[in-house]
Parts: sequence; structure tokens; C-alpha cells
Amino acid sequence: MEKRALPFSSLNKPYRQYEVIKPITPTAESKILPWFGQPGQGTQYKLPKSVQELLDPNNPYLKEIRNDKR
Repeated sequence: MEKRALPFSSLNKPYRQYEVIKPITPTAESKILPWFGQPGQGTQYKLPKSVQELLDPNNPYLKEIRNDKR
């Protein structure tokens, strides 16, 4: 079951997953509230930099997990 709560306009955007390869601090964590008619209850993270910056090949903190499943 999906545990996200996205606006309708975001539902068909690609779903991406990342592996953390170095500790990212500071990072805030919270539970996703049910919203937009969706169940929520997953975990969301507030990162100190954008995902694009954390994927920087010269100093990566994240690695994208390639998965064709949604």
C-alpha cells in the first residue's frame, strides 16, 4: 500500500528511490499525514540540501536506486 499523500498533479510523476551512502545532517524526519484523499503514514525527510545537490558525483550522499516498479 502506498503511504504517500501527494497532490493529484504529482501522482503521475516518476517515483524515485535513493540509497543514503553517507550520513546527511541535519535531517528532520516526520510521519506523512493523510491528505489529498490518500492514506499517508509513510516517513518523510527534510534534507539540508536539494536531492540534486546530494547526488553530486564529486561528493555524493545519495545514490538513485533504479527500479522499474512503481
